This record gives sequence, structure tokens and C-alpha cells, in this order.
Amino acid sequence: MANTTYNIRLDERIRQDADELYRSMGLTLSQAINLFLTQSVIQRKLPLVEVIAAPKEVKEFKPNPKAKVLLDEAEAYFDEAGRPTDEEVEESILEVKRQILADGGR
Repeated sequence: MANTTYNIRLDERIRQDADELYRSMGLTLSQAINLFLTQSVIQRKLPLVEVIAAPKEVKEFKPNPKAKVLLDEAEAYFDEAGRPTDEEVEESILEVKRQILADGGR
């Protein structure tokens, strides 16, 4: 798989806290985001459904109109493309592991 660069906007404190958290786990923030996106594709949903105790700042997910359109398009894509095969899931997991190893486990 070819890599691509994507810029996102993050709250600075969240970025710093997440960076510290994932570094303590031996991951870079980029690797953690890749894991999140991979799990989203594999599960075909947000992989955060089973949050036990969310902080008070986290509210129920209600997408804005633009995000709703994008989510609907993604759902239509998966309806048409179908669920990934077990082999595709395994390959995605292996690719994430390769990326972690290529980054020296950081």
C-alpha cells in the first residue's frame, strides 16, 4: 500500500495528551490514527462505540450536515463494495504492523 499525507486540525492539548499517551504505549500519533482508521474500515463503524466512561467534554456524536453527507457516501460505498474479506482484514492488520516496525516501533 502506498502512503499518503493528510493534514488534520486538532485541539493542541488533546494532541499533546494523545501523543504522550500513545508514546507510553510505544506508538506514534500517526500509528495510532492509522490503527483507528483501519479499525473503522474493518468494523464499518466508529470503533469507539463501547466507551465506558467518556469525559464530560465528549458529547453524543451528531455530525454536521457536511459530515452527514460524507458519512452517507461512505456507507453507500460499503453497501456497494461489500464487507472486506478476511484476507483483506488480515492484510490491513499486517500493513499496520509493517508501518509500526518501519517506524522503529515508535
